[in-house]
Amino acid sequence: MKIVESARKCNTEQIARNMNSIVDQLKTAVESAARDGDSFDSVERKTIESVLQIGSEALEFLFALQGDGDLGEEVHTANEKIAKRSEAVDGHRRLQRRSPGEGRQ
Repeated sequence: MKIVESARKCNTEQIARNMNSIVDQLKTAVESAARDGDSFDSVERKTIESVLQIGSEALEFLFALQGDGDLGEEVHTANEKIAKRSEAVDGHRRLQRRSPGEGRQ
């Protein structure tokens, strides 16, 4: 399933709740690690894993907010240039959006 299709299946409120839940779980894990004397390495690994999950959810959130990303035939950029839509290939427009790491094994 493509990321954009996945984002459409979740609403933005649910994605925001997912991000908050990951943060809450990380806080709980760190408090538990401090209380139990867990190794720095195990806490660091959990933290990195949580940050990657939050990043993934943040991109889902962005895609859900943007919809299909169609901004029209022309877009005025922040540096006052006009970007024009690319021509269709084989009569189909293709969405070029992907998240970092998509397709990596």
